[in-house]
Amino acid sequence: MQYPDVLKPENGAVGILAYTKDSEVYSDGCAGIGFCGMFPNGVEAGKVIVMAIPFESISEEDTRNELMRRILAYDYDAGIENVGAGGLSVYPNPATSLLHVSIDCANSGNVCMEIFDTNGRSVFNRQESCEQGRHAWTVDVSCFQRGIYVCRVTTDEATNIEKIIVK
Repeated sequence: MQYPDVLKPENGAVGILAYTKDSEVYSDGCAGIGFCGMFPNGVEAGKVIVMAIPFESISEEDTRNELMRRILAYDYDAGIENVGAGGLSVYPNPATSLLHVSIDCANSGNVCMEIFDTNGRSVFNRQESCEQGRHAWTVDVSCFQRGIYVCRVTTDEATNIEKIIVK
């Protein structure tokens, strides 16, 4: 069987989403690859996920959400790591009603906190000025659908990302 968009993991990348048909795995490539480590000429390790499927073509929302949940859970250790050096704290995680998010701001400046659903849509967005020190938000997630979300906090110094779960 020929698949239209086949990726081949190379140089330390791993296949994270296989094409299958009737429980048989297509061995000549996959629909998604991931890499975790040092990039060529890099100074800091990082992660990247490359997908070869258009998510909008997955018509069943539950199937699309489950696929995105598996992609977001990709990591060699346990989930999306905090990226950056800004001291992001998110709790409780999982959350059912209130989610507390805080960040250390090294200097006075701007801070933006966003929460994205598994389709990449922003479901919460706050931009504020912050003073040097700890900056915090409390977000009512009781109206969010159950599932996995990504919290991204950007300051003038760094971007921090944390996976969150709403039950």
